[in-house]
Amino acid sequence: MLDLSQLDSRLSAMANERYRAFQARLMPGVNDYLGVPLPKLRKLARQLVAAGLGETLLAADVPRSFERVLLNGFVIGLLDLPLDLRIRQIEEHLPRLVNWASCDAFCYLSLI
Repeated sequence: MLDLSQLDSRLSAMANERYRAFQARLMPGVNDYLGVPLPKLRKLARQLVAAGLGETLLAADVPRSFERVLLNGFVIGLLDLPLDLRIRQIEEHLPRLVNWASCDAFCYLSLI
């Protein structure tokens, strides 16, 4: 069972130190990596949406890590939203895209 209150600990458990070090080399100056590989984040986003927790996550969440920003972006891309609500979610998410990786990941999933 998915529980949003334990999302940070779940992400930490999914982290991989080698992947974190790899990411850190790609984006110097960004220090909030946990080291969770993208396929695992995408899978978690699909699970959250399938469990009906996607909109709850977006309404309550202020991402505290690089992975949480990516996760929120993936959830926005996966949710079946009316256009006006999708645009509002995108507008709220855009200021969190502070590097090329978060932008690329968000744009990729939003176009699928």
